[in-house]
Amino acid sequence: MSTNTQTHDFSNLVAGGLPTFKALDVTIAANQTVTVGTVLASNGISADGETFSVCNSASETAIQKVPVCVALEAATTGASEMATIKAAFMGEIDVTLNAGGSDTQYTHVDALRARGLYIRNKQA
Repeated sequence: MSTNTQTHDFSNLVAGGLPTFKALDVTIAANQTVTVGTVLASNGISADGETFSVCNSASETAIQKVPVCVALEAATTGASEMATIKAAFMGEIDVTLNAGGSDTQYTHVDALRARGLYIRNKQA
């Protein structure tokens, strides 16, 4: 009985590094303080378009508990103001995450990863 040994080359299956993050403009809702690395949740779409708020797992509004993207710029909005900033929606970014309420930088990591957004450990 002969043994048929095959050699396989899987080098074409190596994907390499993660994709560069994709940054899009987002509109920050009124009464928000956003810093670089803030986890953002969508408030939904209204007549004014889609707006985003700081994600908070303790929010009374279910939609504001779901992380969607991470802020790449800072903004502070007043009671009747909105701001437009860049936010990362997919890929790999190097930031320290922060969110609302008692959420820590680790609260939303798994949910962001499920959306295709990977966070590197920010080194000080």
